[in-house]
Amino acid sequence: PMKADAQQAINIPVNHGPSEHITAWWWIGAPRQQHPSDHIAPAILLLHGCGGMLNRQGLPDQRMRSYAELLANMGWHVLALDSFSARGVKEICTRARGGRAQVSQTLRRADAAAALAWLSRHEAVDKGRLGLMGWSNGGSTVLAYTHHGDPPELQAIYPGLRAAVAFYPGCNYREQHGYQPAMPVLLLLALSDDWTPPEPCLRLKSENISILGWENAFHGFDGTAKLRFRTDIRNGINPEGVHQGANIQAGEEARAGLIGFFAHHFASN
Repeated sequence: PMKADAQQAINIPVNHGPSEHITAWWWIGAPRQQHPSDHIAPAILLLHGCGGMLNRQGLPDQRMRSYAELLANMGWHVLALDSFSARGVKEICTRARGGRAQVSQTLRRADAAAALAWLSRHEAVDKGRLGLMGWSNGGSTVLAYTHHGDPPELQAIYPGLRAAVAFYPGCNYREQHGYQPAMPVLLLLALSDDWTPPEPCLRLKSENISILGWENAFHGFDGTAKLRFRTDIRNGINPEGVHQGANIQAGEEARAGLIGFFAHHFASN
């Protein structure tokens, strides 16, 4: 297959919150044949974590780029949504325990709805085969968005949303409120996670939920950063801080798992 096209910045119009648009980055899936002009393909929306998705140059960071290229090289289009930059927010990781985030889950969920609507109107996108994937805070947004009982205006997109993946989301709220996803959801969990503990996720009960978890894996295990203890994060299990960093083998297995998961659900009728 041909290599995926480079990213392009676009604006997604939103009618919620103070900003009139948010930024997203778009990768065209690598066509499966040599004539890409009629390449109608599934598309996957990516939702960043609490640290945002841009590097110091203001471009998608290494992890977001590598995931986008991985998915685009499968022939799928990719849209990575930046919920922070247009709102002047850098990160929401370091807020105090119980403190309010500058960008709420309600706002992020509405962002996801706007981005999925944008995808479903795009001429190159097979709007009957959309996917959703998020990390940490963005993983929590995936759970919020896919929950069956949430506001009806968010349900309009569901017919085309085939499958969703969440890396180490916060599951406390969802466990307490009886999470029932409206489509298949794959949870990729770090079993040693002391920031968003896996136990509430492991207790979720639904035939639509699949779970893969890794021992000796911490928050951010699928990235490349060395494992470290972050004393600037006060909202984990231990108020002194949390562990974050890579487990290379777990990351590779997680990527293989999510590729298989999306491929399976995009292939089924």
